[in-house]
Amino acid sequence: MGWRTKPVVHSLIRNPSEPTVSSTESPTESQDIDTRRRRALYRAEHRGTKEMDLVLGPYAKARLAEMPEASLTLFEALLLEPDPELQEMFLGVRQPAEKFLGLVREIRAFHGLPEARH
Repeated sequence: MGWRTKPVVHSLIRNPSEPTVSSTESPTESQDIDTRRRRALYRAEHRGTKEMDLVLGPYAKARLAEMPEASLTLFEALLLEPDPELQEMFLGVRQPAEKFLGLVREIRAFHGLPEARH
């Protein structure tokens, strides 16, 4: 008797009952806001550097639950920035992009840091 193997079912095969996300859909359209908040919290607490974990994680934990959708979208965009650039923004070495200016000020204030001078 020879060995019989079962066919391998790859996890990359899509389950037909799961909704698909087209590349043209924004995260806002394809995910509910609670899922987005959980993902943003995880990404804020698990950055590439411990310093950014400590800056973004506590802020996210305290504020994400009541954050409006537009603010969440901006926070998600901030999380896409590389850690070295974020660190420079929070230390006041680099001027944040105009769209992040208010959010960076808010996070600095959350941690009791003075307003950065550029």
